[in-house]
Amino acid sequence: MNHLRKIVKVLSFFILLLVGRQIPCLAQTVQQGALLLSPDTDCVLVFDGEDLGHFSGSDVRKLKADFGEHLLMATFSDDVVLKKVINIKTTSQMVIKISPPKHVAEKKQTIADVEPDYKNDTLSKDSATQFYKAELGKQSPVNIKKLKYYLSKGADVKATEIHGWSLLHEAAYQGDTDLILYCLQNGLPVNGISMNAYNFATPLSCAIDENHPRAAEFLLRKNGGYGISDGYKEIKYDSGNSYKGYIKNGKRDGQGTFYYSNGAVAEVEWVKDNKNGKGSMSWPSGSKFEGEFLNDKESGQGTYTFGQYTKFNGDRYIGHFYASEFSGRGVYYYADGGRYEGSFLGNVRNGQGTMVYSDSTKYVGNWSNGKRNGQGLIYYPNGNGYSGNWEGDKREGWGVFLWAGGDKYEGNWVSDYRTGRGTYSFVGGSKYTGDFVNNQMTGQCVYYYAGGNRYEGGIELGKRSGKGTFYWINGDKYEGSFVNDGRDGYGVYTANIGFVENCDNCKIYKGDWKSNKKNGYGRCFDSSGKVIYEGKFVDDKPGADYPAH
Repeated sequence: MNHLRKIVKVLSFFILLLVGRQIPCLAQTVQQGALLLSPDTDCVLVFDGEDLGHFSGSDVRKLKADFGEHLLMATFSDDVVLKKVINIKTTSQMVIKISPPKHVAEKKQTIADVEPDYKNDTLSKDSATQFYKAELGKQSPVNIKKLKYYLSKGADVKATEIHGWSLLHEAAYQGDTDLILYCLQNGLPVNGISMNAYNFATPLSCAIDENHPRAAEFLLRKNGGYGISDGYKEIKYDSGNSYKGYIKNGKRDGQGTFYYSNGAVAEVEWVKDNKNGKGSMSWPSGSKFEGEFLNDKESGQGTYTFGQYTKFNGDRYIGHFYASEFSGRGVYYYADGGRYEGSFLGNVRNGQGTMVYSDSTKYVGNWSNGKRNGQGLIYYPNGNGYSGNWEGDKREGWGVFLWAGGDKYEGNWVSDYRTGRGTYSFVGGSKYTGDFVNNQMTGQCVYYYAGGNRYEGGIELGKRSGKGTFYWINGDKYEGSFVNDGRDGYGVYTANIGFVENCDNCKIYKGDWKSNKKNGYGRCFDSSGKVIYEGKFVDDKPGADYPAH
């Protein structure tokens, strides 16, 4: 009798296949899968929960060719997993199934096709599970290939990372519907909640947030949801954080207060779990922000006051923020009484701005990375001032320095020092044009004296040194060696009006000098160029044999 029932069933099966194209509900409820059959593959046909007998791969291929849209083909390699699935029998890893009417006929999912490049054949099930959980804990999207490999080594598919993030959450995050189906078939909850330090998520919310409509639709058909209803809620997170405020579609949305486990508090408008709108944020250090938020960051106009447990205790910034940083125009008030008003970038002074220091020093000019850079003007409390180029908070390049007493330097600067070519004008009328090294007149120069005299030549630490020429206002001239501001060594003195001092009829002296006086060997020449004396000089005077006038 049983044998007769089976024959009837087989006949019914083939009749359904023949007429299936005329039955819309059947055609719509059966999904076609992959056909991976060899001619000698042994297959079992299951219809309406009952075996219809064994068929060879060749027979099934012929059936597939004739009635392909009404057959669902699938391959499996894990018999243990297969035993959990109703209406599926396996032989040689191959199943052929005619589905009864359902909303969707689904292909059984497997991980058998994993071919990892990081194989470790010594992994135990416990170790595989630990690696599996660690991989889930990484920043999404994670390596699905690794996860599948650990599962093939016996990892617990239901294991999650510490906040509850599961393989199903990751599959929804990446929009992988095949992997979603695999997870559901292996018992992962469709509404499992992952709750980290700041928010919570269900698989459905992951799919929606990452814009995977096909995955979202699939999860909705499986009764997936956000897990938390809309309205005012009080939520405690596993990290110790908590939230009191409004929820919409499973996310903080509307007015609410977030209490961080470290003591920080955010009281602000929320949009999709992000701080957006006006509000405040306070920290355990005593610091506080009041103003506008955008995309979970302080952005827009606001006020930031540094707390007592920070090194900037008492400082305050009022102005524009971008991504939690001082950015744009603002005013920074220092606890010591200083004040900066101008442009900021990345929490530091950057661009044009005015700084008034606590000692009343005032700088107006350009800034970069929190330091004076570019053109700027500074006024010191003692009346001095500088206008010129800056680099790294120091005078650098060309600039003009004015002393309150009237002196003036115009020239080059290096690291806050007068170095290079420049002109120093004294209030008394003298002027030096030449080289400077570390604020000292050193090198070559032209020195104009207030009385009309002039010096051209070497100078060291502000004193004439080396070779040089000194011109007197009366036309006299000395050309020769200088030491410590005086004539020293060999030199030539030419008298324009009168004669060389202590030498009657001598218009030119050529010889040795010591401490601004003729000392050593020398010669005297008259106006015609004739030598009138040649000999020794002592303390600026010739010997006794000098010809009398």
